[in-house]
Amino acid sequence: MKASLTRVSIVMVLLILVMPVLAACSSPAPAAPTTAPVAPAPTTAAASGTYKGTLTVPELIPMTGAYAAGAAPMWKGAQAYTRYINERGGINGYKVEFNWADTAYNVAKVLQLYKQFKEQKPPLIVLYDAAGGEALKQTIEQDQIVVINSGASDPQVFPPGWIFLTGTPYVDGFVSYLEYLSKSWKGPDKAKLGVIVYELGPQMAHIDAAKALASKLGIEFVDSEIIVPSMLDSTPVLTRFRDEGVNNIYMVGSNPTFAVVSKDLQRLGLKDKMTLTGVWWDDLDNNIRLASAAAEGTQNITWLPWPTDPSPDVQKVVEYYKGINNGETPVALALAGWMMHELVFEAYRVALNKVGSPDKLTGPVMMESLQSIKNFQGLLYKNVTLDATTRVALPKVRMTQVQNGQQVAISEYFDVRLLPRTADGKIDWAKYEPPK
Repeated sequence: MKASLTRVSIVMVLLILVMPVLAACSSPAPAAPTTAPVAPAPTTAAASGTYKGTLTVPELIPMTGAYAAGAAPMWKGAQAYTRYINERGGINGYKVEFNWADTAYNVAKVLQLYKQFKEQKPPLIVLYDAAGGEALKQTIEQDQIVVINSGASDPQVFPPGWIFLTGTPYVDGFVSYLEYLSKSWKGPDKAKLGVIVYELGPQMAHIDAAKALASKLGIEFVDSEIIVPSMLDSTPVLTRFRDEGVNNIYMVGSNPTFAVVSKDLQRLGLKDKMTLTGVWWDDLDNNIRLASAAAEGTQNITWLPWPTDPSPDVQKVVEYYKGINNGETPVALALAGWMMHELVFEAYRVALNKVGSPDKLTGPVMMESLQSIKNFQGLLYKNVTLDATTRVALPKVRMTQVQNGQQVAISEYFDVRLLPRTADGKIDWAKYEPPK
């Protein structure tokens, strides 16, 4: 009996010694640390009530007004990415929430709302408005509040200050389109350009660029038209362009007006005579929905992905978005909202690594954090590097076109050659040299 007890005791001792090892071998690997990059390596989802606290991101977005059709899907994409991040532990353990207000794409309202937001001493404000960004540039530098803006007019970032752009500046992107057209045009006649814009400063600059540079690239700038966001019939401008021999139209508008021009080109029998190209806000996926068959052949110059883009990371985002939106496929502008917040949240992550908690975040800390971002890899953003003079997150574009009812790439991404500028940030047209 004594011997049996001794054997049992030995077995029990061995079990006590071995069990922790067995437990360690069978336990799941620990969750990725919350200091890991936000988008590409999600952490284990935080259980309800386990966040360290809340991180509030202030946003000024035009949910009504001329650009509401573009802002609404962007906002939906932003909310999807926020949910994605919160399900994976938030940003450094803090749950992300928004404090937002509708600017109606009105500069006076942007300035008014900024004053209200400023009272909360935010380190950063997210903006969706080029004209609003231009109006705020000097004020935010005095207040030392960083702005990340999807509205990409170049005066905001030249000379560099406290505003960062999520994509390519509009005019620089337009000149890249002119360079592409110059190289790819195969028509029997010279490429003859007409430009359609809204009467807004950031858009009127495209007319200046066409006047200054088209001839240097072998393109004839024929005419321009200034339209209103409520335009329902583009027949007068299209018939005038037809009579003047225009064979390429570049449009900086919004989805509803881009669809109007697309449908009018088809109705007037001009689709085979004029190629319509829009800036990235004239989202081709939305144009397919709004213009149906008339969208066929329309083009974009864009830095954005789109839902049928075959990239595995894009498809991962698309499937997640569909999963939380009852199977709805995101348009490109929804992906733009997701993409924009990859950069915003990365800035917060880097800043929190420096100071530890949201209550210690300041504008200068956020500025230092953004300028320290090197080769950031998100699910949609790739290779983002910012520094003391770089304020453009993605100076790359590619050409896309609607073919057989779907948006497809008709070029690879190409680097945007930022235009030469004077010390005070003005474009120096005389110093522009066509690509060799």
